[in-house]
Amino acid sequence: MKILCFGYRTWALEIYDRLLQIDGIDVKIFIDRSLVNLDYIHSEKPDLVLFYGWSWKISAEILQAYRCIMLHPSELPKYRGGSPIQNQILDGVKISAVTLFRMTNEMDAGP
Repeated sequence: MKILCFGYRTWALEIYDRLLQIDGIDVKIFIDRSLVNLDYIHSEKPDLVLFYGWSWKISAEILQAYRCIMLHPSELPKYRGGSPIQNQILDGVKISAVTLFRMTNEMDAGP
């Protein structure tokens, strides 16, 4: 299995680093968002593309061509958008959750 991991936040990169420990998985980690384009991803031929802590929209072409999974630090649909942790703190949330979902064209939505 080949997994491409895109992210730039420290906590996301720490999760990705753990994937490197698993035998039988080819993992590549990227922080350069310019590589999030259909041509580059197609050249890598991944089975799965992960976007943990990602802040930019992914093109519909990528989302349709590949299984793209997002990790969002809230129990969706609560706290959708770019500041879920900060908004939970402001609302007094002390215990939160994370949601893994298959990405769609809608922000922070999908199965």
